[in-house]
Amino acid sequence: YLDTGNATTTQVTVSGLPAQLTGSKYDLVVYTLGGVAARGGAFRVTDLGGAVLKDYVVILAPNNLGKFQEVVNKTAGTPSEGNYVVFRGLSAKDVIIEATTENGFGQSGTPRAPIDAIQFVSPTGLLDVVVVTPTISIDATGKITFVGKLQSAANPAGPWTDVTGATSPTTADKTSSAKFYRSSN
Repeated sequence: YLDTGNATTTQVTVSGLPAQLTGSKYDLVVYTLGGVAARGGAFRVTDLGGAVLKDYVVILAPNNLGKFQEVVNKTAGTPSEGNYVVFRGLSAKDVIIEATTENGFGQSGTPRAPIDAIQFVSPTGLLDVVVVTPTISIDATGKITFVGKLQSAANPAGPWTDVTGATSPTTADKTSSAKFYRSSN
């Protein structure tokens, strides 16, 4: 738990993130559970040279301190209620997470910009999981149109295996014995 005071800045440097994380971009989650409602400060991400990767997001601790609430309004300089912020689509292997109450970013009578935890999530967008409803159709020529992951089996009871590299539409394998197809999440 790192906390700012009145008109101070706290920095956390993370270096040497692995290529498995940085190669396909990642999201950085900064948790700021200060424990005092309506107090806050600003958070941003820079590289080691100070170049801004994600600009300041001004956060006010929510009145209901017992729940997680993502800061969704990230308009520069405008305070938004929440206790964590997600900086999406980063690829830098070295970053500085900065929490500040300086330069007018402090909120309330006793401004605070605590960092309780930092989480790196790969691949980017994992926190924005979209539920996909699998669908499948096949026409008389063997053209399979599907949404989701295409799987096949020799028996309708399974076992089912993923059809490697299948993209929709694809054509059913007509050279082998009978196959059953389904789409899954």
